[in-house]
Amino acid sequence: MNKQTLTTFYFIGAAVIILGALQKILHRPSADLLLQIGFISSIIFTGFAVYEIMQSKKIELSAKILWVIGLLLMNIIIGFVYITRERHKIVAKY
Repeated sequence: MNKQTLTTFYFIGAAVIILGALQKILHRPSADLLLQIGFISSIIFTGFAVYEIMQSKKIELSAKILWVIGLLLMNIIIGFVYITRERHKIVAKY
């Protein structure tokens, strides 16, 4: 997957989840839709990121497992680190 598409899925998911949470705090009716869109975008990002990590020949299996666990448990934080700092070290194309 190209770098721009994965980055777009990450930032759209994170921004919409934050907006949805804010709307939920304010008891607005649009909160549920925003949270659903954000979580779907986040799931798509996680799927593609895990696929890239598992296909990588640059890192060992133990590092791959740690990245996958991190993405599944702390998607927004670990996703940001993956997109901004580590992706070029893991994926051969970038």
